[in-house]
Amino acid sequence: MEDWSVMETAEGEPEEGKMSMLVGTIPNASMNITMASLSSMTMGVDQLQSKFLRCHNCSKPYNSDDQHPRLLPCLHTLCYKCVKEKVENKKIVCPKCNVEHKSTSSDMREFPRDDTREDLMDFVRVQNDTSGVTCQSCGEDSPATHRCQECGEFLCSKCKEAHKRLSVTRSHELISMENLKKEKTLGAFSHPQKCPQHREKFNLYCSKVECQKPVCYVCVLCDHKETDGHKINNTDEISNNKKQDISKEMDSLKKAEERVTSVIRDVDLETTAVGEKGRDVEMQIDAAFDGYIKILEKRREELKNKVASHVDRKTKVLDTQMSTLTAHRNQIEEAIYFSDQALAYTNSSALLQIEKTIIRRMRSLNQQPFDKMPHETAALGFSHKGLHAEIQKDIIGMASVWASSIYPPNTRIEQEGDAIENEIVTFFVFTANFQGQKSDDRVGVISARVKGPKGVENMARVDERLSGSEDRFRISFVPFESGEHVLEIRIVDRPIGTYRFQVIANTDVSVSNIPTVILQKAKLPEFSFDRARAHRDVTVSPDGKTFLNSAAAAEPAGPNTLQKYKGAMSTVPIQAPGSHYYELNVRYKIRRPLEKCNLVFEIGLARGVVIDNRHHVEGQTFAWSLIGAHHNDCDKICLHIAHGNQCIFHDSLSKNEAGATMSRNFGFMVDTDKQEWKIFDSAKGEQICVIDAVDGSEPLYPVVAGYNPFQVEVTMNLRTGSAINQE
Repeated sequence: MEDWSVMETAEGEPEEGKMSMLVGTIPNASMNITMASLSSMTMGVDQLQSKFLRCHNCSKPYNSDDQHPRLLPCLHTLCYKCVKEKVENKKIVCPKCNVEHKSTSSDMREFPRDDTREDLMDFVRVQNDTSGVTCQSCGEDSPATHRCQECGEFLCSKCKEAHKRLSVTRSHELISMENLKKEKTLGAFSHPQKCPQHREKFNLYCSKVECQKPVCYVCVLCDHKETDGHKINNTDEISNNKKQDISKEMDSLKKAEERVTSVIRDVDLETTAVGEKGRDVEMQIDAAFDGYIKILEKRREELKNKVASHVDRKTKVLDTQMSTLTAHRNQIEEAIYFSDQALAYTNSSALLQIEKTIIRRMRSLNQQPFDKMPHETAALGFSHKGLHAEIQKDIIGMASVWASSIYPPNTRIEQEGDAIENEIVTFFVFTANFQGQKSDDRVGVISARVKGPKGVENMARVDERLSGSEDRFRISFVPFESGEHVLEIRIVDRPIGTYRFQVIANTDVSVSNIPTVILQKAKLPEFSFDRARAHRDVTVSPDGKTFLNSAAAAEPAGPNTLQKYKGAMSTVPIQAPGSHYYELNVRYKIRRPLEKCNLVFEIGLARGVVIDNRHHVEGQTFAWSLIGAHHNDCDKICLHIAHGNQCIFHDSLSKNEAGATMSRNFGFMVDTDKQEWKIFDSAKGEQICVIDAVDGSEPLYPVVAGYNPFQVEVTMNLRTGSAINQE
């Protein structure tokens, strides 16, 4: 049995009422006392009794009868009486931890008797009060003076003497109660385990699979014969092996404890971070709304100043009118007053000398025009109809709070098909909270990046949650090198999932079957697509030879990028004289059926000045093209070549349904001398059609475009110069 020590005080005696575990382990895992904790734990006797020596259900002390301890699988103990009472429907719930355990046998064998507690009970009894310990041999309640190590019994003075006289027990080691109280280990309180059937010590162990239990020598002779397949070992040997097993499990459990402790620390830090982040978000909201309020306050002041300006202007106009009218009225009043005085004159000859002047003045004043209404009115108001609703709508729509409940262990990433160099690879990401329930996080706060085999990181495109599949969102990426890649998905700065995948080298060596006699007459110019000028919603590979209709990552447009044309143009133009030949392999895969007349791709030839006028070059002057699009009449994806407002070629490419794919090799011959653009099926070596009146007097740029990336994935590979292979 392992030792269990008691810390002594400076005087060499245990401190009254307290015990401190130093080394060893109480021989019972249910006590949850490890060697690491024993060295620092000081526990009072009452606390020790409550924790280890009393039933966790009824709180009564254990004994050797119907209150003896039974060990549950959760390593908590109940007395036998409580175990029997708490078993219902062949189940028992631990009152300590609420874990449910099954009980299928009537003798409760799933919950073994824990006799190791008896050693601890005797230890506590001695530590509490040696005078209260009575003899366990004679049954006369005489005070115990010694304890027999072999028998595991307390003895009074008489029984001690008898013990020494009997030949069977005279060699047994007896320890006085005084020395027992000084014992620092549980070894002195060990109880020998006896067979309940034969009352002999359990010195042997049957290792047979059906047995796996201690036995006495009588059991071996009667029921556990080796001739019947039983394997008998010494209990100490088996015990040592089991201790090693327990130690290994305990070491593993300690590591688990470290991991749990680490997670507890993370949870604690995350709890703090949640509070801090909440306060930070509140500050952001306050700052934003303070800004909105300032804007509103500024607008209020602007409007009030404008009102003041209108009032000032109107007042000045009215004041000026008032001054003019007042002066006019004063003149009228003076004329009336003067005329009234003249009428009062009795000197007729004097009146006749001035009457013409008086009449002329009054007529002049009477005929003098003046506005009959105020030049300004109080027509001034505040127009804000719908303002409240619009502001509310904008604030609700544009200002919101998001919170993610994504639990990284529940993130599942699925790759669709093989990842091939210079081609789109798609991943579907399923997220859930810690309960496995679907999360509803905004894609806008989720980012994805991919680290290539050389350690270079590139952003991947995160698309909105798919229609009809709100439990997942899509990530698209274009690998430009083969080898192992690692996809990492983050929400803000927190990783929520990683996925390793292999990118296969692109070994496409399509052979051109255009007749040699045609190619011998043509130049094979070396050019690529201009990556720096490609539209922000498309991708061009670093070598400029691969075009895709979706952006590798959402990035702002550069100063020289195409703003309207959803594609890319060649790095150098085709110029007269002569014929010039190049090829394009076009592939697409439909993810969702396209709607009426939706575009898929365009391959064109145009002057530089017209390329970026709109999202396609078809139909413009000095531009010619062939288009892949949904054809409403046949509800398929078709190839259209139009010229002079007439369709000169139409061919079905694929069905308009999810999963449909297409791959075609096209050859293009630009004959600047004959002003022709010949289009070939280069795999078949056949000419498809000829577009005439192609004005090559000025440089012409080969262009490509791709559309509707959420419905269809388009890839084009450019072959020029020596890359055009012939058998």
